[in-house]
Amino acid sequence: MPQMPTPQLTMPELTIGQRVRVHVNLHKQALAVADPSTGKVLGYVEAITLTHVTFRTQAACLDRVQRDGVRKVCAYAVGTLASIEPDVDRSLPVVTFNPHRRRDFHDVATGASITGADAVTFADLRCYVIGAH
Repeated sequence: MPQMPTPQLTMPELTIGQRVRVHVNLHKQALAVADPSTGKVLGYVEAITLTHVTFRTQAACLDRVQRDGVRKVCAYAVGTLASIEPDVDRSLPVVTFNPHRRRDFHDVATGASITGADAVTFADLRCYVIGAH
């Protein structure tokens, strides 16, 4: 009998329509899904789609990262969970964040600062956006 694939996300506390916070965990090379009010990580996924997204950074944390050269979660996306098994359109614009280069999220191609989006899909440790603003 063929082995069934492991589901990406098996967290009963997550439901479509729930507000979540997502950041890239560089140590695990995975996307961390967290409660937006507590920051507690609920689990890890390979891909996820959010709608009504706001990109957030924490100035004091960015100062520490830049001063001390340590890795901390200083930036993340907050939005409404739309899918944990999304179809990924890799032709969409990519938004990135690197505290050692810039203190904001920005479009990789244009360099424009991005504070939010109508929808984002995180996959391949990248953030593909629709309706960036």
